[in-house]
Amino acid sequence: MTIELTLNDALEFLDTISLNGSLLRDVARESLIFRGQSSARFNLVPRALRHPKATWREQALFECDQLITFLRTADMQGLSIQDDSPDMRYFLFEFQDRLKSVDSMKINPDWPWYTLWSLAGLAQPVDSQRVYLIGQEAR
Repeated sequence: MTIELTLNDALEFLDTISLNGSLLRDVARESLIFRGQSSARFNLVPRALRHPKATWREQALFECDQLITFLRTADMQGLSIQDDSPDMRYFLFEFQDRLKSVDSMKINPDWPWYTLWSLAGLAQPVDSQRVYLIGQEAR
């Protein structure tokens, strides 16, 4: 089911998308899916997996590098990340070091860990030209 609405201002928009708002108040919450796409025909494949690397180790290292680049850029911009902690940073950098070493075969493949989900939810894969931060472009 698709619903198309014309809204007049930001407050009306926020009321419309709120789970307690006029549109969704009586809808079973477990039946809602937000795609964030302009068409339901688009496949829901994370950008990091659209061109996967050859091995699990290479893919995990790519994703880890992307998260670290995003984290460092957020730091330079003065932006805080939900669930950020010294432990989260330590394990992320330690994981990156282990992936680069010969001991990477001893790593538990439950990647990414739940402690990184907030960071991963905000981050976008970075190319050499642009870093995307929470809807803004930093150069």
